[in-house]
Amino acid sequence: MPFPRNEPFVGREGELRSLEQFLLPNTHRRITVYGLGGCGKSALVLEFAYRALARDARRTVFWVPAISQESFELAYREIGLRLHVPGIGEDNADIKQLVKEALSSSKRDWLMIVDNADDPEVLMSGADGDLGSVRLLDYLPHNERGKIIFTTRSRKAASDLTQASVLELQDMDKVEARQLLEQRITKQTFLADERAVDELLETLTCLALAIVQAAAFINSNDISVSEFISLVRNTGTEIDMFGEKFEDPSRYREMDSTIAKTWYISFEQIRKQDPLAAEYLSFMACIDRINIPQSLLPPKGSLLQRIKAIGTLKGYAFIAQRQQALPGLGGEVSFDMHRLVHMMSARWLDGHNQQEDWTAKAAKRLEEVVPYGGHEKKDIWSRYLPHAIHLANLEDTVDETARQRHIGKRSY
Repeated sequence: MPFPRNEPFVGREGELRSLEQFLLPNTHRRITVYGLGGCGKSALVLEFAYRALARDARRTVFWVPAISQESFELAYREIGLRLHVPGIGEDNADIKQLVKEALSSSKRDWLMIVDNADDPEVLMSGADGDLGSVRLLDYLPHNERGKIIFTTRSRKAASDLTQASVLELQDMDKVEARQLLEQRITKQTFLADERAVDELLETLTCLALAIVQAAAFINSNDISVSEFISLVRNTGTEIDMFGEKFEDPSRYREMDSTIAKTWYISFEQIRKQDPLAAEYLSFMACIDRINIPQSLLPPKGSLLQRIKAIGTLKGYAFIAQRQQALPGLGGEVSFDMHRLVHMMSARWLDGHNQQEDWTAKAAKRLEEVVPYGGHEKKDIWSRYLPHAIHLANLEDTVDETARQRHIGKRSY
């Protein structure tokens, strides 16, 4: 495996038990662990792999990064060399086929981790995008003594890879999040302020990677949690901190593993795979992240495209549908956007010089859907009001006339 055991690993016992059940039957099985970027998918399966080895030292574990076709092929070459597969060192050897055949006929138990299977084109497409050629997915071995675990950020990719055999990894609960922070902070005196710790975990939405990155910043700068919170209250500083690189031996060296970079990769994948979902993401970055009525979203695309776009954002865990429909709007559904995703989406727009454009689009859309004031329309415009106020507060990108127009619509 490419990483040492993550000694500070905490929590996730329920998910680990689920994976242990997955190992039990003496038949070939595949499962996909999916969840928001940074929630700890790779850390979970890494811990599970080490536990599987501890239970049965005869089992072999293989780690195959599916970040790109090159990373997949390099991992297969390494597997072939370690297993001394006949012919693996010959010129023009079909390495992927040789490794597949060797593992498919192996008499030993093995577990393969196919990590970061986020881009469907890597595993699902043939060479150079040729749909008629053999896909990387077709080179995965099949053996009753073998199991395969995929990790991905996308629920759609998870269902494509293993259909109903999926395990969703959500954010940590507060107890697990606190344990992770305590494990990662080098000076326990930094944790003395309980209220500051609670505020920090709430701010970070108990997201594993965000906690690890915050702890690294606290340790390297020798500041307390309460001092860190003071920095976080400054929005610009908070965003900059999540772009700070940090050392983590359990993550790929060649990849920038900050929260910012992790989600920017997801943003780019969404733009490529589902342009309308990318437009929704950009639009939502300019309005309030809580209680977003579906009717407020840009009226583009067919009904099927709109359903798929919402499904894409839910599949990446960027948004969550509220359990109760909005009253007064015909039972319309609404969505909440993940706090950190909302912040990073706005930063992404700013970095690509698109914030002004999307803010203007959001302002135009609000003008279209928000009726002018009056008690008889209060149940309608009150649902849009928080979004108009949020937009109006973006003082650098909304002119004064538009700001007054949006806020003025609420008067009665």
